[in-house]
Amino acid sequence: MVDLLSIFYGACTFVLLTIIIPKAVDAILGHFLNEKVFSRIWTWMTKTFKKFLTRLEPIKTCFQFRIRFEPRELSEVKTKVRQLIEDISKKRGEQIKFSPLTWNEADDIGSTKALYNRREFGMDIYTSIEYRDFDPEQDILKVSKKTFSSFSDSIAFSIEADFPFQELDQMLLSLSALTSFIKEELNEKLPIIEFSKGMFTLSPLKGDFTVDHWIKEKKFDVSLLLKARERILVNLYPKKAELIFPTLQIDEKVSEYLRGTLLNYYL
Repeated sequence: MVDLLSIFYGACTFVLLTIIIPKAVDAILGHFLNEKVFSRIWTWMTKTFKKFLTRLEPIKTCFQFRIRFEPRELSEVKTKVRQLIEDISKKRGEQIKFSPLTWNEADDIGSTKALYNRREFGMDIYTSIEYRDFDPEQDILKVSKKTFSSFSDSIAFSIEADFPFQELDQMLLSLSALTSFIKEELNEKLPIIEFSKGMFTLSPLKGDFTVDHWIKEKKFDVSLLLKARERILVNLYPKKAELIFPTLQIDEKVSEYLRGTLLNYYL
């Protein structure tokens, strides 16, 4: 027969030892020494546990960039996109495999999957898009119907990846190589005027990034823009985070800030 009293006392002891006493000790240390030892230990433990959980439920990120070129008919741009995929497959056939390129009903977004270094990347290619560089205040892939034309002056790439936290660096290395292959082929096929900044999007953010009651009640649009000395921007919204960097080079600084964003706002 289950001893309910023993279970109750055991639960109370657990709460006392793991929550109440550590909080009391931290309160005393915080008052006299400005230190919170148990709080740091608890934070480290929860972060470690959440990192492990990403092996079961991987982190999802989206990497986006654009190119601008002299205006061309959409049919020609679509042909260039198809040739881009085919030529990368021919040149890098032993390294990278693409699924068949398919188009949406509007015939302006191509979709494919790239398998590289045993990692799958989902890729959407937007052909009918008015060029502008990434702006933290705008939806970067949103296009007004008024700007639609049978011509295009840019292509936008959106590359998605799933990965556990422990494989962040490997994912970035693979993504960087894939982006380099695409950039190399684009330079051969189109008279490129410029490449945009690169941007990572992470969602959903954890509940720690919150706004006060009045802001929620009035449904204000809220964001927090962090600017680093390396010209890297971290734009935080209640439901997503954007990491914008000045070039398409995914270097150690981009990795550092992406890791920090994950640790502080995603996990």
